[in-house]
Amino acid sequence: MNKKELLIWINDTSLADKIVKVLRSAKVRMVSPSDSKNKLARECKLLKPGIVILDRTSKKNISSSEIKKIHKKYDSQFLIISDKKIKSLSDEKYVKFLAPGFAKKNLMNLIRSGKEDAGGGKIRNGKNHYKSFLDNIPIGIARFTEEGEILYANRVFIETSMFNKQPKDGNAKKFLESLKKTFSEKQSLETEFEIFEGNKQKYYSIIFTPELSANKIISSVLVTVNDITGLKLAEEEIWQSKEWFRAILKATQDSIVVEHNEKIIYLNEAVVRTFGYETTGELIGKPLSDLIINTDFQKLDMIKTKLNNKSYSGSFTEFTGVKQNGEEFPVEIALSNLLVANVAYRIAVIHDITQRKKAERTLQEKETLYRTLFNFSPSGIVLEDDKGMILEVNESICKRYNYSRDELIGKSVKIFVSDELKHLVDNHISQIISHKQLEHEIENITKEGQQRIIELREILIPLSENRKGILAVSNDITERKKAEAELQSSLYEKEILLREIHHRVKNNLQIISSIIDLQSESIKDTSILPVFQNIQKRVHTIALIHEKLYQSQNLSVIDMGDYLKILVDYLEELHAGQNIFVETTVESDNTSLSIDKAIPCGMIVGELVSNAFKHAFPLPYNPGRTHKLKVKFNRVSKGTYSLVVEDNGKGLNESFDINNATTLGLQLVNMLTENLKAKMIIERGEGTKFIINFNESIAQKR
Repeated sequence: MNKKELLIWINDTSLADKIVKVLRSAKVRMVSPSDSKNKLARECKLLKPGIVILDRTSKKNISSSEIKKIHKKYDSQFLIISDKKIKSLSDEKYVKFLAPGFAKKNLMNLIRSGKEDAGGGKIRNGKNHYKSFLDNIPIGIARFTEEGEILYANRVFIETSMFNKQPKDGNAKKFLESLKKTFSEKQSLETEFEIFEGNKQKYYSIIFTPELSANKIISSVLVTVNDITGLKLAEEEIWQSKEWFRAILKATQDSIVVEHNEKIIYLNEAVVRTFGYETTGELIGKPLSDLIINTDFQKLDMIKTKLNNKSYSGSFTEFTGVKQNGEEFPVEIALSNLLVANVAYRIAVIHDITQRKKAERTLQEKETLYRTLFNFSPSGIVLEDDKGMILEVNESICKRYNYSRDELIGKSVKIFVSDELKHLVDNHISQIISHKQLEHEIENITKEGQQRIIELREILIPLSENRKGILAVSNDITERKKAEAELQSSLYEKEILLREIHHRVKNNLQIISSIIDLQSESIKDTSILPVFQNIQKRVHTIALIHEKLYQSQNLSVIDMGDYLKILVDYLEELHAGQNIFVETTVESDNTSLSIDKAIPCGMIVGELVSNAFKHAFPLPYNPGRTHKLKVKFNRVSKGTYSLVVEDNGKGLNESFDINNATTLGLQLVNMLTENLKAKMIIERGEGTKFIINFNESIAQKR
């Protein structure tokens, strides 16, 4: 409120009512003098009045010291109705006195008539006090004739006169129409006007009050003008604030409840949604406790008590909420007090924490799962910071090194290595930070100094937003290393033994070949000699296999390319005495075969190449023609192989059938092909081409 308020404190309420009726546009407040003086002090504090009309005839008088305090605080002027002059106030310029009888009889007439001599000397301290009083009233007062002639106007009215300003279009006309309407209807009329004073927009409340003569004829109209610009702006600001506040409360996801005297007087739409009600009206007038379960009532009362004792921090407390259908769900509630115009309210902000609780439960379940996996993992797990300080270990680590968990937490991981290897730890940490992870083997020691060989994988992980850590997962491979060493030793021994076996088989086959060679020298029948030579050739073919195995790094497979080249060279040398020049070629893709497949392939090549040397190229030798013999071996697809022996000789007869071959060599080729479960294709033309395709599941390509 501003200082334009007028406070009336009069024992005669009928007189006060008359003044209020005339000056109601000034927002006059009438207070019964039967109330205590403290009530007057509160009213003055609220209104900060410019003028106080004070009736001091009541038994409950207001002391002069109280009047001085009010003037000092609010600069208020006093018009005091008293039967005697108050000595302590007689010299104060802000105090005027009226005799009780005069005040009752003439105060209203003074206001209406505006005569400067109306007091007839009754108003103490000078006959101009009445005019001074009207001029200092913080509202405009004037008397008009029906034609709009001003009979009287006080200072405030003159300063705010509609005719001295720049009224908006129609305001002057509206004023005169309101004046005439008051004369014609003989009833008070209240209206508002909006005018501009320079660039400023102002609002005025104007009341037209008819003044009736004794014969009830309107002699004039009393016009009171009150500047309500501040009120209008305040109302607009309050309206905007309320709308803004309502919009916020409507938009917020939090449930907000306002209580007064333990009853809900306001709640937003979020409360309705959260607690499953249809309208806000279903909860108005009910206590906040209706939204929680019975067992939480005591907890809520304790918080209210702390709130009233100002020992409550306003933090959220968890409760179990109850929906309209009885469904229970977790909420958290924060309470606060609010004092508006000496009226106490309690505000409750309610969060539905169902999703948070679900997330917490899920997180807890995962934490339990991960903790179980961590502790019961057979692998040792160490969590360390980026300096190598141990943050956490699992049970496997404790058992492996014979330490308790407390003995390891906060220690450096160097506790697991000997003094000679501690320098490696810092090097490993640097590598992990640079490359994010590291896999290696390291020698560790137990608490008792026992050495263990550890296979270790370390990765860089985030511990927090700005902090890195290292997760080290390890396995004790001490026993595995011992077994590997023993197995390696055993394999080495077996490899030596196998090499020796192949060497001895090769030597024995060579001895057999030599015996056949010696025996053939004593044969007189030359027709039998080729039989011995063929046997010797076949023995040599097998001996070559064992020789290659003996020389190979891998004792289980044969490099077919190397083997076939040596075999063809041997066969070419064996048939060199036939006075036939044959250009031999061996092609292979370095495919290896097991000994079980290599021996049949070698013997097939031996028979077909020997047969070509003997029969494919007819005598006499024609130097103008190049005789060619090619052997190819390669992998066609995964697990499928092809062996090809071809020549450009005279070719086979059309009647030739490998299945009905009469010679031992071709019969042997046919038998070995069946042993390989191979398919043989014979192509005739300019020469002969044998194609043998077979599968070998364990064949290897180097």
